[in-house]
Amino acid sequence: GHDELTQLAVALNSASTSMQSVVVDVSEGMRELVEASKALDDVAEQLSAGASATAAVASTTSAASEEVSVNASTVA
Repeated sequence: GHDELTQLAVALNSASTSMQSVVVDVSEGMRELVEASKALDDVAEQLSAGASATAAVASTTSAASEEVSVNASTVA
C-alpha cells in the first residue's frame, strides 16, 4: 500500500517535471518562430522596395528611350 503510493507520487512528480520541460521547449520554439517570421517579413519588405525601385528605373529608362527615339525621328 504505502510503497505503491510513494512510487506513484514519484512517478507523477517525474511526469510533471517532464511536462514542464516540454512546455518550456515549445515556448522557446514558438519564440524562435516569431523571430524568424519577423525577419522574413523584413526581407519581404526589402524585396518589395527593391522591386518598386527596379520598376521605377525601368519606367524612366523606357521614357528616356522613347524620347531618344522621338528625337532621332525628328532629326531624320
